[in-house]
Amino acid sequence: MTRDQLKARFPWMNVDDVEVGCLGLEKEGWFDPWSLLNVLKTGAHQKRCSIYQCQSCRLSV
Repeated sequence: MTRDQLKARFPWMNVDDVEVGCLGLEKEGWFDPWSLLNVLKTGAHQKRCSIYQCQSCRLSV
């Protein structure tokens, strides 16, 4: 979609710095991150894992 097409479809959106966009209306996936987190936490607890909350200063991969 061009900037003008985006502005026409989504008039509330600021598209001043957008060149192009994409809109998928079917077979596009999405997920609820909060629900995913809860499912992962539940599975971890069922496997007797401990979950710790802390602040990270650095991550090396």
